[in-house]
Amino acid sequence: MKLIALVIKQYDELFKEQIFNFSDEYKVDFNFETNELKIDKNPDYIENFYGRSVNNISLISGINGRGKSSILNMLVHYDVFQNKEAFIEDKIYCLVLKSETELYFEYVYNFFDSSKCSLYFDGELMTGFSTFMEGKNKGSIKSFIYNLESRDSRKNPNISSIILGFLQSRFKEKLKRYSVYNKNKNHQTIINRHFTEAYPSDIFETYQNLYKDGLIKSDLKLKLEIQLENIEEIFPYMKYEEYKNKTKAERFGEFAEFKEDFLEGLDLIEDESVREVWRTIHDLKKEQKLTTELDINRQKNFLIANIVYRYQEELPRLFLEFNKSFNKYLDDKNLSLKRKKRLFSEIAITMSTGETNLLLLISEIKRVLSNNISRDHYIILIDEIETGMHLEWSRSLINFLVNYINEINKIGGMNFQLIFTTHSPYMLSDIKPGNVIMLEKNQETGYSEGKVLQNTFAKNIQEIMKENLIDNIYGDFALAKINSMISRLNGEEEQAGDEEELSKEIHLISEPILRNKLLEMYDKKYDTSEFSIEKQLQKLNLNEEQRQQVRAMIEANISSANADK
Repeated sequence: MKLIALVIKQYDELFKEQIFNFSDEYKVDFNFETNELKIDKNPDYIENFYGRSVNNISLISGINGRGKSSILNMLVHYDVFQNKEAFIEDKIYCLVLKSETELYFEYVYNFFDSSKCSLYFDGELMTGFSTFMEGKNKGSIKSFIYNLESRDSRKNPNISSIILGFLQSRFKEKLKRYSVYNKNKNHQTIINRHFTEAYPSDIFETYQNLYKDGLIKSDLKLKLEIQLENIEEIFPYMKYEEYKNKTKAERFGEFAEFKEDFLEGLDLIEDESVREVWRTIHDLKKEQKLTTELDINRQKNFLIANIVYRYQEELPRLFLEFNKSFNKYLDDKNLSLKRKKRLFSEIAITMSTGETNLLLLISEIKRVLSNNISRDHYIILIDEIETGMHLEWSRSLINFLVNYINEINKIGGMNFQLIFTTHSPYMLSDIKPGNVIMLEKNQETGYSEGKVLQNTFAKNIQEIMKENLIDNIYGDFALAKINSMISRLNGEEEQAGDEEELSKEIHLISEPILRNKLLEMYDKKYDTSEFSIEKQLQKLNLNEEQRQQVRAMIEANISSANADK
């Protein structure tokens, strides 16, 4: 099942009557006055352009504040789901999805007018579409399926598809709230939403592969925070009588005394597989293949263990085993989810933002493919995917993702649709025509509007930037300086004592055509053409006879140039 369009009647004061197509296989059009929906197949569609595992890639671009992230929010129904009243008056939109034989619709309940609605598919009117809309109920999200072959509709579909809302770190709080939405029975969503809160278990193996490929060069540093009030859950011996009779402060002090032996202390965990992993970590520490740093925060009552994971062949398997065995250990203790979160209050990766984003993205994709989740289609949403990445990384990112997904999904069975927001011109040049949406503000209405770019694929990066991403090829400060120079050169009154400073500023300009034009204006204004030649000759180590020869050559060139005009 593919997401082919987002149709917006109203979304706050940001969007009004907008259609965003996310598949060049079909074109969706909607008449906002008559509720007439048209879906037409594109005869020029190229199948498997990105390989058999990636059916399409769409990019949303535009300057900040134009609504890029809001579009992703609509695709996951974030603003509707978080509303306590389960309805938001000024958020009216519909998602249009398609499988081989069926159309799927998810919409805010008042998107369709039950008295007026019709569907055309590839030019043919689909009967039975409008009848399903009758008797609509108030609710935040509604959904139904329309079968293109049997011409019937049904509610509450069970679809084998999932949206992965893999947003950047600044959406961390939103991600936590997202995870509860599937439990809300009032929301009749067609497809499941999944949002990763913790780091995927494949992160260590992914790090290994990315390091070997040269895409990540930093050590992987993990910060593990364990709250001390729950430390007895890990160290059973702390439940013994001599500990029970001591205050928390006393126990805290004794624990602090042997913090350097933290790894040895973990040997006392009751689970054999966990003990084996920790012993191996301790051995690797002795061999200086990894390091650990320990600190105790007395005010917040937790222990911080920093594990610096360096590139080693044997470590991915080790950490994978630890992750699985320790999770099992916590499950066996029947700890509630709340207590587990308190036990490990934070697991953080401390490497560059770009490396972290790449590592988490690839790890999550690998987790989906390796865990045999019963879904056949995945829609991955990423907000500003290139955040923190070097320009060369953003230039290679699409190619890397496509090759990686196709490589690890060799056996097939899963299909991915990627929707990104970005500011990178390099990524735009890797996208098929018609799949780049540029958001611009309509100065008359104040609403953001989407312009579909048709000529980005394999286009010169500088042309993409000049035409679509920037208003000028120079920075604003440099442009102001250039305009100031031109104003001074065009002024009727000469500015006494300013000639030398102006000349110095002109010579700072790196662009040769612009610099030479300004020098030409300078020579004309201050009548310094001959003087400038003499000044340059003085810098050369020439005798008088040689200077005369150079002057003659210059005069001959000037005469020849004037004759050609």
